[in-house]
Parts: sequence; structure tokens; C-alpha cells
Amino acid sequence: NITNENGEAKNPGPTARLYTKNIDGLVSPTRRATIFRNIQRENKHNKVTAVFLQETHIHKKDGTRIQADAKRHQLVIF
Repeated sequence: NITNENGEAKNPGPTARLYTKNIDGLVSPTRRATIFRNIQRENKHNKVTAVFLQETHIHKKDGTRIQADAKRHQLVIF
């Protein structure tokens, strides 16, 4: 029900659109580029508030390259 007891419409606040994906292969430059392009395409089609990627195969030595590639795609990885 989107109305309160006075019949007024409730304001649900801003809507957040989340993009989540469990990926296996962010270390591969080719696969990483594909994933980042897909995120950009999805965001152009319908703005995304936050992206959550689950990857269990990232090693410290790969982190710098992954962050640099994300930046080239206008993404920030934490």
C-alpha cells in the first residue's frame, strides 16, 4: 500500500538500481573488458546506482591492473 492513513501517497524516496554478478575470471584482461563493457552498457540503458561483483580469484599482484582497467571504463573498484 503506497498511501498513509490520510490517503496521501507515501514518498518511498529515491530508488536505487543495483547490478550484482558473481563472476569467475576478472583476472583475464579479455573477460574483464567484456564485464566492464557490459556494466557500461547496462548503465547507459538504465542508470545503475551501485555495482557489486563477487570474485574470489583476485591476487594482490593483479589488483593494480584491474583497478587501472576499471578506471579506463569510468568505474571505481574498492
